[in-house]
Amino acid sequence: MLEIEMITKNYPYCAFDTEFPGFLRSSPRDALQEVRYEDLKFNVDRLKLIQIGFSFSDKNGNKPPVSTYQFNFNDFDPRKDAYVSASIDLLTRNGIDMEKNLREGVDPGIFSGWFTQIMIRNPNMKWITFHGFYDLGYLMKTLMRNTPLPSSLGGFLKGVRVTLRNVYDVKYMSRFCNGLLGGKLGLERLGSIMNVERLQCIFTISPL
Repeated sequence: MLEIEMITKNYPYCAFDTEFPGFLRSSPRDALQEVRYEDLKFNVDRLKLIQIGFSFSDKNGNKPPVSTYQFNFNDFDPRKDAYVSASIDLLTRNGIDMEKNLREGVDPGIFSGWFTQIMIRNPNMKWITFHGFYDLGYLMKTLMRNTPLPSSLGGFLKGVRVTLRNVYDVKYMSRFCNGLLGGKLGLERLGSIMNVERLQCIFTISPL
């Protein structure tokens, strides 16, 4: 956390992504924003964040020597917490060890306390996500120490503005850029069109 605090002074752009136990309720693609938020709140309030990753850069895309950090949390227990089997199977196949998380993962309350202080000391951080409605929902829930999300979409967006200040959703932005298929594309396809190389990250685990 001390490393991250130092990094954000010169590399304030933070791309982030979350992993969670699936969707208990899903909205149709053409649903109104308010309906989509009702489902987001229903899911996020009842499910627990499993993992969050951050990657830092400056406004020109330059990165520090260590730029990417991944946190696995210790309070999701598939023996007693709600989840969708297909989602947990996918995460397990991609290397997330749920039992190890329970033993060695980060306490989300401790994480929230540290990370909130980083944000206070570095108010110019910029947040970057891709199709990040749920990423924002789980990040806000974690920073608010598992407080239920606001009852309305307007209340949620106000909370995001006050807490995170500057948020950029790349998928939404791509809708307005020539050659990006009107935003109807996934992250891998977007990277291919823009000639961005996909890199395999190697993580080292250290105590909090």
